[in-house]
Amino acid sequence: MEPPAGMELRGAAATGDNARVQELLLDASASVNHAGNNGVTALMYAGLYGHNESIELLLGASASVDEVDNYGRTALMCAQQNRHSASIELLLGASARWITLVFLARQPSCMRQDSMAMHQSRSCWAPLPRWITLMIKAAQPSCVRV
Repeated sequence: MEPPAGMELRGAAATGDNARVQELLLDASASVNHAGNNGVTALMYAGLYGHNESIELLLGASASVDEVDNYGRTALMCAQQNRHSASIELLLGASARWITLVFLARQPSCMRQDSMAMHQSRSCWAPLPRWITLMIKAAQPSCVRV
């Protein structure tokens, strides 16, 4: 059975109840990385709904940015799902894995041409959203030749 404080922390993060998030973290009654039955943590919910202050509180309490839920999503992927660019930047600043979003957004030019028909389209090279640009600048990814 799940501890009630863990469920409360996730609920407070999902609704952006920052006072309750802070209270639960200060009380130490809830583990900051506790996940529900679906593997979703409070940080993932805060990212999913774009509650930036909750994200900052959870990160300040050492929430793990790279936890993965039962569906394979991280907090960063949850924020990206709903295009919360400020949340994405906060999570990137906390060293969240950036590569997932780069590949969700567009494939790199060094991928084999026969594996990606998308490269034939002009839309593949459309201007990137700001948060994607930040990830590329921060990480300077290099392509792996197949």
